[in-house]
Amino acid sequence: MSDSLGEFFRRFDEALARWERDQSAPSLVEVVREARHKQPSGYAIVQAAVDWKLAGFDQLPHQRPISEEDLRALFPTYLAELEPIRPAAKQEFQQGLRWALTPIGRHGSPVERCADALIDDCHKRGFEGVHACYWLVEEAERRGRWVPEVAWELFLRRVRPCEAVAVGVAAFRQSNLVAAERAYGVAMDAEDPQAGPLAACRLGLLRLYQGDAAGAEEAFQFAVASGHAEAAPEAATWLGGLLTRRGDPDAGRAVLRQTVASGHYLYAPEAAMAIGTLLADQGGLKEAMAALEQQAAAGDEDLSPRAALMLGGLLGTQGDVAGARTLLEQAIASGHFDVAPRASLTLGSLLASQEDPEQVRFFEWAAASTRREVAAQAALCLASYYAEQGDHARTQAAYQQAIDTEDPDGAPRAALLLGRLHERNGDVDQAWAAYQQAIDAHHPSYSLKAAAALGELLASRGDDRHAQAAWQQALEQPQLDPAAAFELAAVCESWHDRDRAAAIYQRVIQSGHRGAAPLAAVQLGLLYERRWRRGDGARARALFQLAIDAGHEQAAPLAEIHLRGLNRRTRRGMPRAPRDATASQAEREQDQMGSGS
Repeated sequence: MSDSLGEFFRRFDEALARWERDQSAPSLVEVVREARHKQPSGYAIVQAAVDWKLAGFDQLPHQRPISEEDLRALFPTYLAELEPIRPAAKQEFQQGLRWALTPIGRHGSPVERCADALIDDCHKRGFEGVHACYWLVEEAERRGRWVPEVAWELFLRRVRPCEAVAVGVAAFRQSNLVAAERAYGVAMDAEDPQAGPLAACRLGLLRLYQGDAAGAEEAFQFAVASGHAEAAPEAATWLGGLLTRRGDPDAGRAVLRQTVASGHYLYAPEAAMAIGTLLADQGGLKEAMAALEQQAAAGDEDLSPRAALMLGGLLGTQGDVAGARTLLEQAIASGHFDVAPRASLTLGSLLASQEDPEQVRFFEWAAASTRREVAAQAALCLASYYAEQGDHARTQAAYQQAIDTEDPDGAPRAALLLGRLHERNGDVDQAWAAYQQAIDAHHPSYSLKAAAALGELLASRGDDRHAQAAWQQALEQPQLDPAAAFELAAVCESWHDRDRAAAIYQRVIQSGHRGAAPLAAVQLGLLYERRWRRGDGARARALFQLAIDAGHEQAAPLAEIHLRGLNRRTRRGMPRAPRDATASQAEREQDQMGSGS
């Protein structure tokens, strides 16, 4: 008995020691971060597997690992980023893969083979490879990891129709709009009855984002024609609005009526609302109110509260505050998890337009909801109200409340506005902290605006190093909103950081944005044109030509004007006039540089 008891305590002590070692050991994220320098071959493999997930693959319900074949194809590029002179030999790859598959204490391994994953049927579906650890993917998303172009080229050749939407959305979030279009095209070209219509709807929204109304209309028509239960009514709602705005109200009304008739819990009320707002001058208001009243009275637990919300909003736009309030309070009383907080926010906004202080009560209800986007918007409305009242303490508290929701849009916007408030009050440290919080959110617009504001604040105080660091953080994030990117580039140029401004314009060009890329080409061309004497004339000329070839209605004419001016300035394609013997050496050198560029 004593021997058994001694063995028990010995094993207990060993287990306790292992537990203490595990608790004191660095986290998996920290170990992998250090491996960038200590185990570059292993780090390269882990990063490729993480990028596979960031690109939209290996997502439920279509889980699929990255194959060893693809890891081997990407390995030389990823390793070269870490150690350019290190050979990417087969032995180096195998050594890195072994390290990546080795468990690190209680944290597991950076990547896992399919057979080792906790919930995995990849083998049954004929897939072999490795899955990246969830925590490493989350850390990469938090830090704003940007998937390199070489990886996208390989990944896009692997897209299956069922993965197309997830990959397309991921590409959009990475500002790779060309890759997003190609991914959506995989599902559409395959005529997949489920994925194809969903991809077409996403493609329509992508083209609409780029200002390509004709291309969006074509994609939406594809989705509508499919009759898909979700994609068709959503696409029809967008298509009806597009047709109406381009001067075909009858076609627009017909498509919207089709959506209303579908009875879809989400899009039928939205389509009825669109009829009322877009076709108000053509009897649309009466038709919309009749449809929404019918939906509100239907007794459907999803459709009816949404219809009451839409009808209340519609009445509010017509000045019927009392009628709108009755319907919105009805929607609030429904207790619907999504509609009730939105109705509270809408009613608060309606009362705010009447300068009614009761707005605060409804904004507070909405701000306390579990719907993050509604809660954040309501908190921002409260901040606006308190700012108008001159209550700085409550204004700051409301901004912080919006930040605490962690809503992807509302939180960084609140951090940006809070930073501006602190800056106006002369509190530089607090402004810096708020701006940095907005930058760290990696929002395509607000993070760039915060970086521009923080950089200007610091540069104006003579802190150029930290100002440039703020601008660089924004430049390196995955997604850049074109308008915010142009604003940030202009700020960099104004502080003579022209190389960073050029890099920002280049990012917009590389995104493939149909509306913004040609304009960015013109802006970058102008930047190089001003430096033509330093040999940048050829770059400027190529960028102007790129904008001309794009056929953009604004960018192309501007590029033609500037290209002609640059050619005249550098005497490109012009006959040489006889040189005066008294011409200075400086003039001759200037002409030589101009003609050489």
